[in-house]
Amino acid sequence: NSDPDGKLEQLIDRELKKLPELQAPPALLRNVMARVRSTAAQPWWQRPWLVWPIAARVAVLAILIGMVAGLSAMRLPTPTLGRIAARAHEQLSWMTSIFDLCLTLMRSAMLVLTSIPPAAVWAIGAMIVIMYAAFLGFGTVLYRVTYTET
Repeated sequence: NSDPDGKLEQLIDRELKKLPELQAPPALLRNVMARVRSTAAQPWWQRPWLVWPIAARVAVLAILIGMVAGLSAMRLPTPTLGRIAARAHEQLSWMTSIFDLCLTLMRSAMLVLTSIPPAAVWAIGAMIVIMYAAFLGFGTVLYRVTYTET
């Protein structure tokens, strides 16, 4: 029995080795080096934050912490939990009927499932496993028949 994958691999390898080497465009090196120089010439505050000097990063963090502390000390009026809940109830009241429907369906499904004898559940499970194995075997046979070279 011959190996079709090995033959295909050898054919592809031969064809790829026949191709000429690709040459980079002449301007590529010049453009890359220009980009590297322009990045190196940028001031520190225009570079990514992780490459800033440590003193600048500490200062920015201190300013941000100060701003957060100042805003929290101002004690801006915030809506109470009751107002938030009332507003959410107004906006989402249409969902209660959908929720009630889903709850009713789930309860009836549980009622039906609990009324099935355990032996029937095991028999259905075994039948599902046997059917899965049969379809897996059938698919494997069809694949081999379809893709096997004669």
